[in-house]
Amino acid sequence: RYFLGDFASRWIKTAGFDANDELIDLQDFASNVDGPVDFALDPSSGDVHFVGIGDGIVYRIRYTGTVAGNALPLAAATSDVRSAGTTVG
Repeated sequence: RYFLGDFASRWIKTAGFDANDELIDLQDFASNVDGPVDFALDPSSGDVHFVGIGDGIVYRIRYTGTVAGNALPLAAATSDVRSAGTTVG
């Protein structure tokens, strides 16, 4: 999801896009936010940070649990281990 904010209207919304980068939905996320600007993603935690320009505070949006239809991705891995011989010398 892509987070976007409107400084003057004081809201944050999320947008969803398909594989062709076409907008498929736009959802309200927060209102009465004090001038949301400069959104950034923390690459290690996945948290979204933004600055509230009106109050000068850096805020964090953090995932805290399962929401119906919006769960964290589940990593799944398989392997097919095969041994190989190496000759040295």
